[in-house]
Amino acid sequence: MKSNQLRSLATVGLLWLGLSAGCSPPDPCKDGECCMPNTPNLFVKRLDGIRVDYINVGFVLKEPIKIMGRRDSLIDAAFTCQVQEDLIAGMHLKSNTMIDKDGKNRPIDSTRAYPYRLWGTFYETPGIHLLVYDAYAIRVEKIENVY
Repeated sequence: MKSNQLRSLATVGLLWLGLSAGCSPPDPCKDGECCMPNTPNLFVKRLDGIRVDYINVGFVLKEPIKIMGRRDSLIDAAFTCQVQEDLIAGMHLKSNTMIDKDGKNRPIDSTRAYPYRLWGTFYETPGIHLLVYDAYAIRVEKIENVY
C-alpha cells in the first residue's frame, strides 16, 4: 500500500516538474529582428499589464524594473522596439510626462499619471548605450488606456 502511494506521489512530482519547466515563456527574439535589429536583444522579463506613460521614443514605467547583474539597478524607462515604431505611431498615444530640471520623469497632470496598461516583453539591448548606461526596449503586445 505504501509503495503505491510513494509511486503515485513520485509520478505527480515528476509531472509537476515537467509541466512547470515547459511553462516558462520562450524568448521570442532569438535573432534580434523582433525588437532592435543589428544588436543583441537580451530577454529580461515579460510585462503583464504594467502601468506606463508614453514619451515619444519609449515608455516611462510606474514601477521600475530591478535589473540584477553587472550593475544592480532600477530601470524606469525603455525605448519602444525599433521594428514597432510605425505600429506605435499609429496608436496615437499621448504623453503625460515631462522631464524636470533634475532629469527626473514627472507627470504633467497628476490625475492622469501613467495612463496606459501595457503587456509585452522587456529586453536589454547592450549594443545601444546612453552615456555609460545600457539601454532597454519594450516590445508591445497590447496597450490599454486606463482613463
